[in-house]
Amino acid sequence: MTTTDRLDEIKARANAATPGPWGWFGNTDVKDLYLATKQWGRHYVMGFRRWGMQSAQPEFAHNRHEVTGADGLRRLSCDRILPAAEMVRYEVAPNATRRADQRVYRADINGIRNPDATFIEHSRADIDWLIAEVERLKVDRDCWQGIANQAERERNEANTEAKKLRAAVAAVRELAEDVCGDDDRNDTSAHACEGRGEPDCALCCAQAIEHVITNALAVKP
Repeated sequence: MTTTDRLDEIKARANAATPGPWGWFGNTDVKDLYLATKQWGRHYVMGFRRWGMQSAQPEFAHNRHEVTGADGLRRLSCDRILPAAEMVRYEVAPNATRRADQRVYRADINGIRNPDATFIEHSRADIDWLIAEVERLKVDRDCWQGIANQAERERNEANTEAKKLRAAVAAVRELAEDVCGDDDRNDTSAHACEGRGEPDCALCCAQAIEHVITNALAVKP
């Protein structure tokens, strides 16, 4: 499974569950304990009800959805509160919805068909995976930051070298102008060779050197 696929699964579970944040509430005097939203008017997420004489089972809001009131405000609602036993998924018959189903020859379960129950079930593994992914991304970030820092150092070094080369170009130009006694190097009359490009012409040599530095090394004068 790819990182994107895993993240999409976690998002889907989070989007299907009751919006958070959640919190535990209740009162020990009346022996009441339940999980509910801290906003939206404290909507029921999970509670418990008696199951037989000595046990209890969780119960969840069934078919949670948003409704818009006459005042235009969005609120959470649900059809009813159902005990988990009515929403279990049987190991031997995952599509069965009742213990009385003939396909359910063994009553062991491996899940509860409720978005909040599914979210709770996967939260441990999801959080572990998300933490590991964050740590991996932090390592990647540090690696790329190191590469970026090295590139910045190399860029600064290149700029320093470029300044030196520009200074060299300027020095060659100044030398050529001193040798010729004329600032206009494009004037062929200023060349000892009269513009024929002979190697013993100081101005031609200076222009050749400037051309190499400026064009071959891509340094602007």
